[in-house]
Amino acid sequence: MRLAERITAAAIMLIAAVAMADSFRRSGWTASGPDAGFYPFWSAAAMGAAGAIVLVRSAAAPAGGRVFSSREGVRAILQLLVPLLVGVVLLSWLGFYLVSGLYMGFFARWLGRYHWIGALALAVVVPIALYLTFERGFKVPLPKSLLYTEGIVPF
Repeated sequence: MRLAERITAAAIMLIAAVAMADSFRRSGWTASGPDAGFYPFWSAAAMGAAGAIVLVRSAAAPAGGRVFSSREGVRAILQLLVPLLVGVVLLSWLGFYLVSGLYMGFFARWLGRYHWIGALALAVVVPIALYLTFERGFKVPLPKSLLYTEGIVPF
């Protein structure tokens, strides 16, 4: 198990290093506040520090154990990973807003065991709230669905 922890910690540290290098050139402080790369740089730095802590703790701990303690552990990971991968694949066709609504509604019903009405409410309210926040509030466009280009849905 320690090998898996070390590999994961090293991968996290590598991702953090790439993110820090990419955002470093934009990570200053301007007259109006932090520059565009300020937050990504320090977020990546915190992620890299967390990876380093995991790596050090893993090296100091005794070896042994399994990666997953039971079949339930594997099942729990797959319950999160498979829908996430499906959502990522569908993102280019359905867009961010529709995928986020489907994802939230699916998880509310499947894992959260919400009633159908509650799951449907989440599936509708979350994309609308995200749309209003990002598109209208922050003026940040996010990936739209193919239905948007056809004029069927507003996102």
